[in-house]
Amino acid sequence: MTSRRFVLLVLALAACSSSDKGTAPTTFTTTTVTLGPSEATTAYRPSGLPATWSGFCPVATPSTVTLTAGNAYRVVNQTGRSVELITLPSRGAIETIAAGATGVTHREYGAVSQATFTFTVTVNGCTDTQSAQGLFNVTVNSK
Repeated sequence: MTSRRFVLLVLALAACSSSDKGTAPTTFTTTTVTLGPSEATTAYRPSGLPATWSGFCPVATPSTVTLTAGNAYRVVNQTGRSVELITLPSRGAIETIAAGATGVTHREYGAVSQATFTFTVTVNGCTDTQSAQGLFNVTVNSK
């Protein structure tokens, strides 16, 4: 009888001491956006600008990113030069990505008061004033 009590006591202590510190963090999906080319070419001419255009508005692939809340995106920069990503219309800098480097992972969360929201990300120093197009749009769907 004493050994049975001892076994029950050990089991009870083991149950109390097992540390359940919450569930493991959930995994999330990251969408990669690639920038390029660094200059206007015959193949890429924003708003029909001539190929002699020398601005810097690298096209993003994909140009539209749709995420479910909790998922993320990151930007892979082209090799021409470093870029500073900014959000519109606030013009707030998000990050600086070196030439040929991969940016940080931006995890996005949906707003409680609306089913979706969209924001635009572009490159600081972009001189494509004629098209006024953002680099890419990120739409976040709430869960």
